[in-house]
Amino acid sequence: MTLGLAHSEVVLADYDSDWKKEFERVKQELVAQTKVHTSRIQHIGSTAIEGLRAKPIIDIALGISVFSDLNPELELQLKAIGFLRLKVEMSDRVVFAKFTDDSYLIKTHYLHVMPFESDLWHDLMYFRNQLINSAELRSAYSKLKSQAASTNRHIDDYTDTKTEFVASVCQQRKQQCIR
Repeated sequence: MTLGLAHSEVVLADYDSDWKKEFERVKQELVAQTKVHTSRIQHIGSTAIEGLRAKPIIDIALGISVFSDLNPELELQLKAIGFLRLKVEMSDRVVFAKFTDDSYLIKTHYLHVMPFESDLWHDLMYFRNQLINSAELRSAYSKLKSQAASTNRHIDDYTDTKTEFVASVCQQRKQQCIR
C-alpha cells in the first residue's frame, strides 16, 4: 500500500483494501493514547468507501464532547503518535496530519477533530454511509472526482468542485430531520 501526497497535490489511486486496515491500526493507536471511545473515531473520506478511487490519504473523524476538550494534553497525546496540528482555519473542526517523515512534505493521514454529534459529525457520517449504500451515488461521485482530478491540479480547486455534490447529499439528511 502506498500512502501519502505532497501539499496541494491531487492524485487519485485505485481502491486499496489496506486503507481500512491502516485506519483500524491508527484507530487502536488513538484509543490507546487518548482513551477516546472507539465509537468516536470513524473512517471518513473516500478511502473508507470500498471500490472508490481516492487520494491515498486516510481521513479520520475524532469526536470530542466540546471544543474545550481540545486542550494541550490532547494535542500532546496526538503528537506522541505522529499527528501534528495544521494551520488550517475552520470554525467547526481542528485538523491534524501525519507525515511520512520529518521533512513534513508528504501527508499520509488527516485527523479531523470536532464535537461529537455536531452537524458536521452527522454530515460526514451520513455522506460516507450514503456512498457505501448507494452504487448509483458512488458512481456519480466517482465520475465527479475523476473529472475534478483531471482538470484541477491544485487541491483547493479539486475540493471546490466536489463541494456542491457533498452539500446536496448532506442536505437530504437535514430534510429527513425536519420531517
